[in-house]
Order: sequence, then C-alpha cells, then structure tokens
Amino acid sequence: MRVEKYGAEKNVSCIGAADGQVRIRVLNAPSVNIKYAVIDINTSTLTWTPTTLDAQGVFTITGLEATQSGSVQVQDASQANCIGTVDYKIGEPTPIVPSVVLMERVTCLNLERAKIKVSATGGNTEGYQYQLVSVTPSFVPATPTPNPQEIGDIPAGTYTLVVKRQEWL
Repeated sequence: MRVEKYGAEKNVSCIGAADGQVRIRVLNAPSVNIKYAVIDINTSTLTWTPTTLDAQGVFTITGLEATQSGSVQVQDASQANCIGTVDYKIGEPTPIVPSVVLMERVTCLNLERAKIKVSATGGNTEGYQYQLVSVTPSFVPATPTPNPQEIGDIPAGTYTLVVKRQEWL
C-alpha cells in the first residue's frame, strides 16, 4: 500500500483557525476501509479515525490547523502491518494591517466633522469591511467595499478602527 497527497492542501481561512484540509490517495489498498491518524508532535498518542476510500482511492481530512510539518499515518482497517505516512503543509493568511489617513480635521468650518481614508492589506484581497467603534458602533459601509474606503461625517471623539475580511460577514 502506498499513500500520497492528492491535489493541493486547503489553507486555513484565518489565523488560528482549524479549517484546513488535505486529500490523501491510497494506492493498492487491500480494501476501501482504512483508518488514519494525524500525527501531533505534542503527544505520543495516535488517535485513529476510520474512513472509506472513494472510487479513486481518495479520502479527505478536515479540521486541520496551520502547520509547516504535518504528517498523517494511514493504515488498512484489517491489516495493521499495511501502513503508510504522508506529509502535508497547511498555510494561513497574513495578518490584516489597517491604515488610516486623516483627510479633513474637525473644524468649525466643516460643522465639526472629520473625514478619513481607511485601507488594509493582508488576510484577503477580495474585500474588507470597516467599522469605527465609539459609543454606538456601526459599520461604515454596511457591505464590503473597494479598498481604500473614505469615511466622512465623523464627529469629534476617539475611535477604534476594526477591519473585517469579506468572508467573515
């Protein structure tokens, strides 16, 4: 029996998530009933999970955390000496880094309202949602928008900028 990765690994959706995936193909398996164990370097105990191979001899492991050195042991369910190991890597996105540029200061001439331009990099390039948090938080705008985004009509005060990726919505 020989085991190998089948296709590319699926990276986690955000830092700290455990939603990565790896597909494994088993060649020359004695049966379609196998079990696998994700090797955890922090413990010497293996937890075996039974599964059934599809018509191509493939199965999918889900719920994986980001790692640069993951390993999976695959064993035929009825033959303990029929075993193989495959390595995998699950990546994670870069952290979101927000940026704020003051475009208009609060003055008497602009009815004591400021205007800022916010942008972000990392995490996801498909869209962000920006929130200025004050006494009554509200998202501005209500849907993901192009990057950067201008936010105006801001009264004087202290705010925290929260940036969310489009997938979190």
